[in-house]
Amino acid sequence: MVLGFFQPSVLGMSSQSHALEVISANIANATTGGYKRSETGFASLLSNSISFRSAAAGAAPGSAESDLGGVRAYDLSRISEAGEATLTGRALDVAIQGRGFLVMNTAIDGSGDTVYGRDGRLAEAVGGATGQPNASQGYLVDKNGYFLQGWPVVNGGSVDTTAAPAAMRVDPDAFTVPGKPTTAARLALNLPAGAAAGGAETYDIDVFDSGGRQQPVTLSFAPSATSPLLWTLSANGSPAASLTFGSDGKIASPSSIAMKLNFAGTAAPGDETSAAFTLDVSGFTHFDAGLSAYGYERNGTPAAALTGLRFDDDGTVVGLFDIGSSRPLYRLAIADFNNPDGLGRLSGDVYAQTPQSGAAILAGAGDGGRGAIAGGTLEQSNVDLEDEFGRMIITQKAYNSSATAFRTLDEMTQVACNLRR
Repeated sequence: MVLGFFQPSVLGMSSQSHALEVISANIANATTGGYKRSETGFASLLSNSISFRSAAAGAAPGSAESDLGGVRAYDLSRISEAGEATLTGRALDVAIQGRGFLVMNTAIDGSGDTVYGRDGRLAEAVGGATGQPNASQGYLVDKNGYFLQGWPVVNGGSVDTTAAPAAMRVDPDAFTVPGKPTTAARLALNLPAGAAAGGAETYDIDVFDSGGRQQPVTLSFAPSATSPLLWTLSANGSPAASLTFGSDGKIASPSSIAMKLNFAGTAAPGDETSAAFTLDVSGFTHFDAGLSAYGYERNGTPAAALTGLRFDDDGTVVGLFDIGSSRPLYRLAIADFNNPDGLGRLSGDVYAQTPQSGAAILAGAGDGGRGAIAGGTLEQSNVDLEDEFGRMIITQKAYNSSATAFRTLDEMTQVACNLRR
């Protein structure tokens, strides 16, 4: 019977103490990126009867009962409430504007636990985590070192979002684009008809060598001492061809010249690269005007190395290359849940799927009601300090009141005990 006197006060103090603990955690994480606050709810305990057995062995329960009243605390997660978005300007910061969660796995090969979060402060982890193989490789990870999941872009832009997502490797070695050497070039220029023998006219062009490096080529044109319509062409000091012009000022032969040039390499002494290409000279002319070029064209592309990333609003991870080009590399996997507030909390501001949350449904950003991705932006904590301090004052008063009731009951019990003496 005495237990019943104290139980409501004890439950009240215990519940309010738990509520203060939750409020303290919210306040402590008011500046934690992507943190989601919790609230404490209370449910009444109307009755919990206790039956006492008599001292005799095998006897039926006695009739003595104690009805216990009080309160029970439970937590309410506010995971679905978005925090304020803040511009950071950092290329690897992302925020989801709307529903959805970033998908991470604790293992580089996807064999670990899959977790979900909203804090998009990403980094490139070299070699993934400590002890992982391929230490020269870098992958996108969150602040906990968990591997961000996404789908690769293939076939010039297609993404299979029905496949299982995987870690996204973003080190330069993964996306070094080999250059394409120049195989064809076209130059149109005028050689001065009145040029004196013994002199030379020069014009500089460039080509891409077999290693995809851009190489300068100096073309030298020397008029013949025997014929004003005959010129000798040299490339980087080596004779290449003789040019013959007609009386009409147009080139008579040849229309094109096959060239093969060697260039000193940049990797090590003795290393050489080459370029073999056909130079179209059908646009050459021979008039009294000075040397003038009408245009130069050549095929080939330089080698390109990945130097940076950006995120498009549909979650596409775009690679930026040192030659000024860009191309899509991956698309982020975004998870949605029927009940996001039912997710299980884990350390590091990430969450686990639970029966209450329902199964994760993966899709791209902007698909199926999911939010868009904002690059250079982070989602802040959804804690409102004014609200937390208001709750703290009310909770403290409730705790003090329960403690006062407990102390009063204790004094009443002592008085009752003294009356029996």
